[in-house]
Amino acid sequence: MSRATSRHNGGPAKAGANRAAIVAAGRAVFRERGYSVPYSAVAKRAGVSQAVLYRHFPSKQALAMEIFAENFEALDASVQSAEGPGAFFAVWETFVEEIVESTAIIEFVIAERVDLPEDLGGRRLEAVFGGALKEAQEAGLVDPDWTMSDLLLITRMLHGVMIGADDRQQALAHVTRALQLIDPRLARRRRFKEES
Repeated sequence: MSRATSRHNGGPAKAGANRAAIVAAGRAVFRERGYSVPYSAVAKRAGVSQAVLYRHFPSKQALAMEIFAENFEALDASVQSAEGPGAFFAVWETFVEEIVESTAIIEFVIAERVDLPEDLGGRRLEAVFGGALKEAQEAGLVDPDWTMSDLLLITRMLHGVMIGADDRQQALAHVTRALQLIDPRLARRRRFKEES
């Protein structure tokens, strides 16, 4: 029996690919169906057995934290690839896109009052945004009085407009309009990914 399972899931040689498939499936399933979706739906979408799912991520929370970690990796990459005072907008766009994609996980973190690990919380965001925000402020591209706390408050407001949306497209429209109302500079460069 373990032989058949090993063949179906690729065994240890496919562990990395299975893990990546689980994370991608979790991201998609949570986005489409919310965090309360049965965990087995993630395994089904990833094309792995539940044993493989639980071997990599013993709980939905563990998977959610991995998705959060990948979101921060995307933010780090946007900081590394962007230069100059406009770098803030590249990081901001990536951050807002990740919020839209991870609404269900954010709802879970808020509802369950999950204590995020240090490397996934506000200090990490400050480290990612800090330099880019300061540079944009010095260049006159954004409000010179904005603080990291202000940006976090804006993201909480964005979350509020997203949870009432019927689908991803409507969430994107709500986010864009909310940013225009808060400060047009935050929305003028909006280039949300339109693909699902």
